[in-house]
Amino acid sequence: MGQIDAKIKDNTEDTPVLFYLSPQTALAMMDRMMGSEDTTPEPDISDYTYTDLELRLYEDIVYDLASVMGNSWGNYIPIEFSFRKVDANPTVSQVIGVDEIVVIVNMNVNFAEITGRMSMCFPGEMLSNIFQEISRDNPTRKTASEDKTDEIFENLKDSALDVVAELGNARISLNDLYHLHVGDVVNLGCSKDSEVTLDIGGYQWFKGRVGTYEKNMAVKISEVYNQSEQRSE
Repeated sequence: MGQIDAKIKDNTEDTPVLFYLSPQTALAMMDRMMGSEDTTPEPDISDYTYTDLELRLYEDIVYDLASVMGNSWGNYIPIEFSFRKVDANPTVSQVIGVDEIVVIVNMNVNFAEITGRMSMCFPGEMLSNIFQEISRDNPTRKTASEDKTDEIFENLKDSALDVVAELGNARISLNDLYHLHVGDVVNLGCSKDSEVTLDIGGYQWFKGRVGTYEKNMAVKISEVYNQSEQRSE
């Protein structure tokens, strides 16, 4: 189990955050750090004892995760997370009071064929201090959010989206599908002048009519779904 110090804003006292990786997850990460490409899941090894080398690699994993944890809080409150140590036997470590309220976050970790668990334990006092800071009027936070809005939009404007024009639909048997040949006709259940829908991301955004543009098949938009509740999957 790893220990990570959390320093909230100008508070000089560091609050400990406990970090735990299940042996299956930790060992799989270590394998990849050492260059292995094995995707065989580890057996149930909840009582596994790490070697000295594995403990050193475990420290590297916790250190790297601690160095990026502050980014997720950046728009709300400045918090500095730093690596403290790794306990080979966490049962003898008492960094949080027995009667102190804590919040435990359990996360499932999946990569390749490996499935494991990652847990973090936050002291209640630390979270109370965070919520108090967030609830205050923080102009720095507002400025940061406003500045990043334009940057995010600029990045999104050039994103590629698949636009799907649905001419119609048909239901045929697998046997009929197997015997289809060039020149066969499949009835789509609609006339050739019917409107088609344009789907983006699985949602209906436009209606239009099929035509040509510069000798290419095209759809001329005739109606826009302006309200999100009008779009259906």
